[in-house]
Amino acid sequence: MREDDKPGFDKTQCARFRPSTPVPSAPDRYSGVFDGLYVERVEDIDVKGATATAKLTTKQGEQLRTQNLSLVREADRWVIC
Repeated sequence: MREDDKPGFDKTQCARFRPSTPVPSAPDRYSGVFDGLYVERVEDIDVKGATATAKLTTKQGEQLRTQNLSLVREADRWVIC
């Protein structure tokens, strides 16, 4: 993950997953993980109040991966939690 992507990525996570303070000297736990990763589709979105689930399919190289995501509404936006 590029350094300039980190602030945006952190905003996609709910408060319990977001780092409380940035640690610039810490090794990047996502180094290389998201290189060439693209969202192919989002399906089966189910909203119940301030929570939701969705099925996310991503592509990295030739590999497709589908997973279920849990989301919560925080500060007028949906974040992964």
